[in-house]
Amino acid sequence: MAKVTRDIKSFFADEPGLETVEYAIIAGLIALVVIATIGALSLQIQAAYETFRATRRHVGSNQRDGRGGCCAFALLPPPPISA
Repeated sequence: MAKVTRDIKSFFADEPGLETVEYAIIAGLIALVVIATIGALSLQIQAAYETFRATRRHVGSNQRDGRGGCCAFALLPPPPISA
C-alpha cells in the first residue's frame, strides 16, 4: 500500500504528470461543451424539421389524386379529371 501511495505522490509531483492531468481536464470540458451544444441544436433542428413537415403536409393536400404534400410534386396543379 505504501508503494501505491508513493507512486501516486510521485505522479502528481512530476511535471509531465500534471500536464497530463491538465490536458485530461481540458479535454473533458471541451467534450462537455460539444455534447451540450449538440443537444441544444438538435432540439432546434428537430423543431424546424417538424415545422417544415407540417407546412409541406398542407400544401396540395386537397388534390383529388390522393397525393399529399410530401414531395415537390405537391406544388404542381392536379391533373385534369376525366369523366
